[in-house]
Amino acid sequence: MRAGWSRPMLSTSYTALRDRASILSEAHSYLPYGTRVKATHEFLVQLLEEIAANPSALTNAIATADTDFLKSRGQPLPLRVTNTDEGRPIKFLGYRSYFEASEVSGAPIIRWTDEPVDFDITIYDRLEPTLEVTIPAGYLIPPQFAEVAAKLRLHGFAMHRLGKSETFSVEMVRLLDVKFSKQPFQGRQTAELLEWEVEKQQRDFPAGTYWLPLDQPSAKVAVHLLEPMAPDSLFAWGYLSRATEGKEWFSDFVLEPMAEKMLAEDQLLKAEFEKKLAEDEDFRNNPHERLHFFYRKTSFADPDWRLHPIARVVDPLPAEIGFDPGN
Repeated sequence: MRAGWSRPMLSTSYTALRDRASILSEAHSYLPYGTRVKATHEFLVQLLEEIAANPSALTNAIATADTDFLKSRGQPLPLRVTNTDEGRPIKFLGYRSYFEASEVSGAPIIRWTDEPVDFDITIYDRLEPTLEVTIPAGYLIPPQFAEVAAKLRLHGFAMHRLGKSETFSVEMVRLLDVKFSKQPFQGRQTAELLEWEVEKQQRDFPAGTYWLPLDQPSAKVAVHLLEPMAPDSLFAWGYLSRATEGKEWFSDFVLEPMAEKMLAEDQLLKAEFEKKLAEDEDFRNNPHERLHFFYRKTSFADPDWRLHPIARVVDPLPAEIGFDPGN
């Protein structure tokens, strides 16, 4: 048996990200409705009695978790995890079951009996991160992404807005390879970020830019929402897919002589181009991508193409930064 972490979209992982205790109560759908209601009611009564008997244990754990997170800037936060091969034996209390052939589907179908049985099994519930991000001081969100700010407010996060344009040192994520879903899921066209680069930049941010500081409780949720490689980020749910769209382009007959001139004048560029030709068969056999290689090196290329628009701010903003008091 494997037990572990589910995606943050599911309640058990979401509450864990908020450093809050949660228990998922599931009443077996094959049981009579009345039995399920009574069992759930009894479970909730006993749970509340347990909490009431020692409430400080829960409130102190929550307070400690919130305090610890406020000290965690610069520490790694897992975005994806997997089970390890480290297991431990447990006794699983269940009921004996058997299989019989289905006359409808022809496949084996499980049947349960009323005979209790204890199963000695191994549970694999040790996790290790497969992707981590360093917790920044906060994020800057351009004012045109009001929908993103609205989503963050729904999760209870406080934000401020710049009172005037400012320039900051930030980290930006370049979206190198994105896989979009073929079918919508929950009404959204989802995206999976397969390859990316982090770029350090000096960027100008206009008045009205949203500043989301992470020195507030449950801010791990904000990291998962705003880091595009996270499995349930806003980018993964299609809210920021516009970053992958190219709005400016080139004509082959215009770029061809420019590329020839660039090759003749820049030996480092020529070496880079020839190396890519030798190592990348898809690139070598794609005339348009070969020209696009040179287009990206010109001053005409959009520097924000495939740039995730949310900026990481590693260090806290200067104290003298002015915020709009009306927002």
